[in-house]
Amino acid sequence: WISWTILCIQVPFTAAQVKILPKRFLKENKKETPIFSLLVSSLLMQTFIIIVAAADSVYMAAIEITGVMILPSYLFCGLYLTKIAFKREIPEKNNKQLRYYKVIGILSSLFCLWLIYAGGLLLMFITSLAYLAGIWWYIEARRENKKPEEKTFSRSGFLAATAIIIASTISVILLVTGIVKL
Repeated sequence: WISWTILCIQVPFTAAQVKILPKRFLKENKKETPIFSLLVSSLLMQTFIIIVAAADSVYMAAIEITGVMILPSYLFCGLYLTKIAFKREIPEKNNKQLRYYKVIGILSSLFCLWLIYAGGLLLMFITSLAYLAGIWWYIEARRENKKPEEKTFSRSGFLAATAIIIASTISVILLVTGIVKL
């Protein structure tokens, strides 16, 4: 449990160091522990534990939620590999390696799309609630670090944030009305 807690506080701390998260995640106590990162990570873990404990089948709810939450990250990794392979942005110029990267990128992207579908689109909607908190921190970090002429969101970033907000709203409605139960 301690190692997972350390991992959970180190990731936001490092993200703040590279200016992905707001500067307040860099705040440390006397013993150089990222205190704000620890607070936020602990609160999120406790919220997740309460949600899972309230579910009908605690273990299955935890597995389903965590399994589905990681899929968008894997999907975007596969899509990015596909993009850079087709644009030849990979340092290796060997055509055989590029073909290999293209195949891996396409297959991994398709597999992730299938897993998202198989895991349940309703459950994917519910996980959007977790991503919603990230939008606020993203906006704060962008405001702290962007140049005055830059926009907070790119066009695609704005569309992604809007999709998360819509999915989160639908999720709340589905949960409150009892249409979806964890």
